[in-house]
Amino acid sequence: MEFQMLLHKPLLRTLRMMRERLSCRSSLRFRLTSPVKAASVMVLVAATMCIGSPAYCQSMKHVLVLHSYHKGLTWTDSEDSGIRSALRKRAADVEVHTEYLDSKTIFDDEHCRKLFALLKHKYASIPLDAVIVTDDDAYNFYLKHHEALFPSAPVVFCGVNYYKDSQREGREDLVTGVVEAFDIQATLRAALQLHRRTSRIIVINDRTTTGLANKKIIAEKVVPLFSGKVIFEFFEDLTMDELLEKVGSLPPDDIILLMTFNKDRAGRVFNYDRSIALIAGKSVSPIFGVWDFYLDKGIVGGMLTSGVDQGRTAAELALRILDGEKVRSIPVVKESPNRFKFDYRQMQRFGIRTSDLPPGSVILNQPVSFYAQHKVLVWGTVSGFLGLTVIILLLLVNIRQRKRAEEVIYRLNEELEQRVKDRTAQLETTNTELQLTSQNLDSAFQELKSAQSQILQQEKMASIGQLAAGVAHEINNPMAFIISNLNSLRKYSDKVTDFINLQSGAIEELSNNADVRRIVEELEAQKKSLKLGYVLKDMGYLIDESLDGAERVKKIVQDLKTFSRLDETEFKMSDINQGLESTINIVWNDIKYKAALKKEYGNIPETACNAGQLNQVFMNILLNAAHAIEAQGEIAVTTSCDDAKIYITISDTGTGIPPDKLNRIFEPFYTTKEVGKGTGLGLSIAYDIIKKHNGEIRVESEVGKGTVFTVIVPIVDEKR
Repeated sequence: MEFQMLLHKPLLRTLRMMRERLSCRSSLRFRLTSPVKAASVMVLVAATMCIGSPAYCQSMKHVLVLHSYHKGLTWTDSEDSGIRSALRKRAADVEVHTEYLDSKTIFDDEHCRKLFALLKHKYASIPLDAVIVTDDDAYNFYLKHHEALFPSAPVVFCGVNYYKDSQREGREDLVTGVVEAFDIQATLRAALQLHRRTSRIIVINDRTTTGLANKKIIAEKVVPLFSGKVIFEFFEDLTMDELLEKVGSLPPDDIILLMTFNKDRAGRVFNYDRSIALIAGKSVSPIFGVWDFYLDKGIVGGMLTSGVDQGRTAAELALRILDGEKVRSIPVVKESPNRFKFDYRQMQRFGIRTSDLPPGSVILNQPVSFYAQHKVLVWGTVSGFLGLTVIILLLLVNIRQRKRAEEVIYRLNEELEQRVKDRTAQLETTNTELQLTSQNLDSAFQELKSAQSQILQQEKMASIGQLAAGVAHEINNPMAFIISNLNSLRKYSDKVTDFINLQSGAIEELSNNADVRRIVEELEAQKKSLKLGYVLKDMGYLIDESLDGAERVKKIVQDLKTFSRLDETEFKMSDINQGLESTINIVWNDIKYKAALKKEYGNIPETACNAGQLNQVFMNILLNAAHAIEAQGEIAVTTSCDDAKIYITISDTGTGIPPDKLNRIFEPFYTTKEVGKGTGLGLSIAYDIIKKHNGEIRVESEVGKGTVFTVIVPIVDEKR
């Protein structure tokens, strides 16, 4: 019985391994029915393998991978994946054993004693050729117990944050590895470059051993580098509920630097995925990190340390040791293979452009363009269109040449008849266009009258005199030459009619009278007397000029309709740039003689608002700016936006407003103008309108230099 147990326990692991190898090589199948049979088969198999392949028994290497944390933790799984990716190519002669300390769940003295006993018992009969440890807890555990557990096995570490060269002194033949040197400074520089308005950085960190070490590094080495630029605030020693409440109250302009929050003040443990999911779900501020296991989970990105790269580098160093290279000759890799990585979906959320990222950045979840996916199809389609275009052009040239030849032939036979038809058609077209012009003018006058009536009611008679004068001036000019041209056209039409009547009579007489020469001479004399050639030529100019005048009247009326929509009481999605442009056209007569107008419209979104009321605000500010300029000056209009608001700035180089009057300009009936030149209601009404839009209006002024009004309105979706 003792013999059976002695054979069974030490050899059971090796028996399973041999069974797998034999089944793979020769499809041998056998079954263990008792410890005695198991031992017998083991002896036979071992003897056969040693006799048949002595090199196999001697060359098999054993590597222990000792993880600090537990299986399923994203960081640990990524390190393990990197290790196995490097060792997989040596699967034939390297067997990998994996253990987890689970230190994030429990790591007290009792737990460490039990781990020590388990590992000592488990690996007493397995000759380890190398040990790969991940992160600080496993590394420190190895350094403390290696003489008792793994006396001759060298260690390769990875994921160790705060390595010092002194830790290798006296252990040069035993210790090497790769340092987890995360780069917080590079992450924060990139974050501040992408969010230039940020003045505060929130550091989320727990009170674990790693968390305390992280805080020390940040306080001593990171905070001084950004002194005077931003302030740092630490969210730590909190329960998860307290942390989420504080994160949810942060403004969008803050930046969050997420280190680790795996254990809260109440002792609850959160893995990395759960921690980032909870924090990202509450945050409206951009989150940056230094580890790639947070990427695609809620952080924007940063200079990220990769667990896969750490594990792979450590495994490659271990293979060098297994191949006979001395540990002393393998230096510790102190430069962690970090790189800038960003999540495209988070970039879209916070308005970050790809061109603003640091050079060489890796972008996750970036959509592939249609051109990149279908390059051949795109170029094939373009080539096809170009070929068709060439064919169409050649056909058009051919058709045009044939038409010209036909026109020459027909022109010789029917030239006189064609000219009469053309002139008759021209007169009919002119009459039709004149009727349409008259109808358009009537409609324009009706629309202008309605728009002026609405402006009178909306402005409460505050500025109707100036607006009416400007509109009248702008309309009178085109109307003057339209009326003049129409009178001339009436006279020309009479002359052409007389000539055509005369010509018709002459043709009729020609058919009955043989004296053709006399009739032709009379026709030519009458044609010169009526100046018919000049009349026909001038009619075209008059028609073009009349149409241009009508278009100008139509544009003025359209701008009046856009400017004042007093029949609209509900907020609708509107383009503020378009409203500004229409308002400027309306008050242009008051501006153009006194100031040069500079416009810089930004790419701003539409917002739900009362466009007519906002246009009234812009009109009051623009008219005040024009009145403030005594001689020749400049008025500038600019628009811009951020994530939540639209900014409209109107500045002038006028006389400015004295400081003692500046704080009263929004009071009803208060005006800085002379008596009779202002009602004092314009800016008061403008202030009320902006408040109804949940916005604000700011003013800065300096006497002798000018005034700047800034109107701020929120970006509102109509669905809200």
